[in-house]
Order: sequence, then structure tokens, then C-alpha cells
Amino acid sequence: MDSNMVRHMAAWALLVAAAGACVCGCAATDQRSPAASAGHASSPPNAEPVAPWRRALLREGFDVASQIPVDPHAKDRARAQEEVGKVCLELGLIDEAVDCADRMTGWRGCELYALIGLKYAASGDAARARLLALRALDYPADIEDWARDIVATQAARVYLQIGDESRALEIMKGRATAEVAKFEVARVASADAAQLDSQADAFDRGIATLNFDLARSGIDGYSALLVRVIDDAPRRDRALKALESAIKGLPIDLQVSVNADLAVSLHAHGQPALAAQFLGRAAELNKNTTFLAQDLAPYGVIVAKARLRTGDAAGARADLERLRTQYYAHSEEIVNLRRAQSLRALAEGFALIGDRDAAVRCQCDAIEAGTINPNSRPRAEDLSATCASIARTGIEPDASIRKQIERARAGLADPW
Repeated sequence: MDSNMVRHMAAWALLVAAAGACVCGCAATDQRSPAASAGHASSPPNAEPVAPWRRALLREGFDVASQIPVDPHAKDRARAQEEVGKVCLELGLIDEAVDCADRMTGWRGCELYALIGLKYAASGDAARARLLALRALDYPADIEDWARDIVATQAARVYLQIGDESRALEIMKGRATAEVAKFEVARVASADAAQLDSQADAFDRGIATLNFDLARSGIDGYSALLVRVIDDAPRRDRALKALESAIKGLPIDLQVSVNADLAVSLHAHGQPALAAQFLGRAAELNKNTTFLAQDLAPYGVIVAKARLRTGDAAGARADLERLRTQYYAHSEEIVNLRRAQSLRALAEGFALIGDRDAAVRCQCDAIEAGTINPNSRPRAEDLSATCASIARTGIEPDASIRKQIERARAGLADPW
């Protein structure tokens, strides 16, 4: 391990030990870079061509989000815009994601540039990855320190992935403890085997602080580490023991999602028995927790998707049928701001198991549920999210759904 790595690991250990003193408010050094043009050519190759209708629907979703007035809804507008950009990245639509970031203002657009840079880095295009990282770091002068730190961490991950660790470490100097902890999670994938035990020690210290951000990073770190040491019994057992204990300290919704994610990861890495244990925990939590009606479908679909991805298609379908029945039985208990979220989750779940009719029904109902609120801002957020969700499913909307979308968009007007 070189001296820079040693100093950095030691610095993070000290920061974790004093986590209570500085979590999100540490001063950040302004490391703005000149604006750099990433260009729109030579996008990373897609696994398969993306249908034009999906591109069009994502543009529509972004345009709807952009109708939300900056004053007084700048945060809601940017969040909705970024979510569409992230779905573009999911589908490999890099040029569309760049267009989204180009049209955004504030730190979320900078974060999106960094996420695009990670896609280029993963495809081996280091030159474009660097350009996107530079673009991300050219954030507005007036953004708050905590937002700079979030963007800087994502940009540092880009440099880390293209093998420029010294630049990544330079960017992370002086950043908030929680962000440095997230960066350490990203380093697991490229760390030398000799560093893994030291990283595990740091994750233990983060979990022991009982600080949410640091504990969550410790859990994420061990989740990444588990993949690295899956065939190394002592290290694997250490990671599993730490995870089983630490996950219990998370809020219930995160316990469900972390256990489900681990089940999918373990199954993908040839550990079906361990995968079944973690999936069983996620399912048990869902079964034994009294959730608000608005949370039943979103959390339940997480488990259903994990069942499908670990080979249990029948179990996934049974979960989705039950969740759909629960939703329609209790929809009146759900505040109208949250109904479409449940329906989008169900639609995506049914699409994954290949039930087109059920998915389309939920998509139609999601568009309709998103029009109930009297204010346009939440209606625009729902419509934008539903457009992106339909694009994600790959189920091309028919004429009736297109008309529903047009009507919902035409209704966006004051009051916002």
C-alpha cells in the first residue's frame, strides 16, 4: 500500500472515531474546474437498441418536470429532472442523460454529470469519463458545502474507476465524514487484497458510531466487500456476521431493501443458500411489520423483484397479486400524493414477470391517480415519474395511455 493510501485510510479512521463532531457540515475546499464539453458522440455501447418511443417518453418526462416553476419549487423540480436522467442511464441512453444534465441548474445536474462519467468509465472510455468528472466539479459557486461534497464524491468515484486514485484522493481532501465514508465503499472494488482487512476494520468503526450515515456506509462497504471475499471463508464469515448484526439497526424499509439486495447479489455469485437466508429475512420483515398503506406496495415489490431475480418466479407473482389486492382494498387510506408511487411499483413488478396486462392496468391507474391533487407541482412530479417508469418497463404505451398522458400534462397550470 503506498503512502497516500496509508495516510488516507488513517485519516478516515480518525474521522470515523470523531463522527459525532462533523457529519454533514465540514468545510469543503472549492475545487471547481473549467467547464469541459463532454460531447455527445461515442456513447458507451448498449446491450440492445433502445426503442425510439422510450427515448420520446423520457424526453416527455423531463419536459414535464421542467414545467415545475423554479420559484418556489427548485428542489422538487431538480429532483424530478434528475430521476428521469437516472432512468436514461439505466437504459444506456447516455446522450439523453447528458441532455438532461445540460438543462438542469444546481448541484443535481452536476451529480448527474458525474454519474454519466461513471458509465463512460465502466465502458473503458477514460477520456470522456474525465471530461464528465470535470464538468461535475464545475458546480455553481453558491451551492452549499454539503451539496459540493456529494458531487465531489461522485466525481472522485469516476477518477477511482479509471485508475487515477491520486486525483480521487485529492478531490476527497477536506470532505464531510459521511461522504469520505461513501468514497471508501467505492474503493472496495479496486482495493488490493492486502487492504481488505483494514477496510473491514474501518467499516466496523463506522457501524459502531451508530451515526446513520456512517453506519449505512459501513453496511454498504461490507456488502461490496462480501462480493470480493465470497470464496474466502474467514473473510466472508466476518462480513456476513457484521451485516447480520448491523442491518438490524436500520429503519425497517432499509432493512427490507438491504436484505433483498444482498439476496440478489449472493445468488448471482453462486451462494443460493445464503441468498435464501437474506431473502427470507426481507420477506419476514414485510410480513410482520405494520406498514402504512402507502408503503405496502413499494416495499413489497422490492421483495417480489428479489424473488424473481433469485429464481422464484411463482413466489414473485404471488407477492405481486397479493400486493395489488391490498392496494385496491386500501387505496382510499393513502394520501393522494402517494397513490401513483404504489401503482408504479406494481406496474414495474408485473412487467418483470411478463404480465403485460396487469402492468398496463397499473400504469393507467398511476396516471389517473397522479391527477387527483389540486396543485400542479405534485401532479407534474407524478406524471414525470410515471413516464420514466413506463419507459423503464419497456411496455410501449398504446393510444389510450398516450391520450391519458396528454390530458394530464394539459392540466398542469396554476396553482403549483
